[in-house]
Amino acid sequence: MNQAITMNATDNQKNVKAAAITIVVHAALLFLFFIITIAMAVPAPPPKPEEGIEVNLGNSDIGFGDIEPMVPGDPAPEVAQEEAAPQQQIEQPVQETEKEVSERDDPEAPEINKPATVTKPTKVIPKENPPVTTPKPATTTVANPKPAPPQKPKAVYGGGTGTGGNNSDTYNNSRNQGIAGGTGNQGKPGGNPNSDNYNGNGGTGTSGGPRVTSGNRKIIKYYSFSGDLDKATIYAIIRVSPEGRGTFVRIGPRSTSYSQAYATAITEYLRNIKFDPSDQESTVTVQFNFKVND
Repeated sequence: MNQAITMNATDNQKNVKAAAITIVVHAALLFLFFIITIAMAVPAPPPKPEEGIEVNLGNSDIGFGDIEPMVPGDPAPEVAQEEAAPQQQIEQPVQETEKEVSERDDPEAPEINKPATVTKPTKVIPKENPPVTTPKPATTTVANPKPAPPQKPKAVYGGGTGTGGNNSDTYNNSRNQGIAGGTGNQGKPGGNPNSDNYNGNGGTGTSGGPRVTSGNRKIIKYYSFSGDLDKATIYAIIRVSPEGRGTFVRIGPRSTSYSQAYATAITEYLRNIKFDPSDQESTVTVQFNFKVND
């Protein structure tokens, strides 16, 4: 019994404490809400009016100087712009054709007077929108492009220009000349067309191609060449192998030019030039004629 009474007393104390805490919390919240409401209700003080800064703009579009001009009297009034007077209407007389009321010759008819000529003014309406003149586009002169200058003609080392003859008095229908398994007169005018050895004098070499001017070897095959060189006559010293291959040594005397460009060109040409074979190496002088084609 005593235990039950003790538990009831403890519960009552807890309830009292809880109620007290609840009341205190609610009172604090109410006080806080009241303070916030009062703070929001107080109007904010009006902002102070801004005080401007006086600036002297002067009376001229161009300002200069350090001292402000002080001149007594009122400023000059502004000049009023005069408006253009509207164009006056010009009255032009208009003559109306005189009309007869009656042309009958009736004696009993009343006399009718012809109406007088009435002049009516013609109103001239000023043009509000004057015609707009469209400017003509400026004429652009197109310069004709100058033609490119003609290229410098290339120096051409051509082949023979002759008819292919060898100064023979007769025709023997021979087209070969050599001992490498073929037949021919071996370059000797009037020689045996079926010869297989070199015997006698060679041809004169007047066809215009490269020709041996000094030495015991002959050119038996060559081709036409072209290059960017000026006209010249070159006497080249050539070393010829027993197999007939030529090697450039130097440019010899009597040449019209000693430029290295001709030496380089002749070195290239010798790759396609064939000399007659021999049992020993020889040194010959070959004339090269460089021509310029038109």
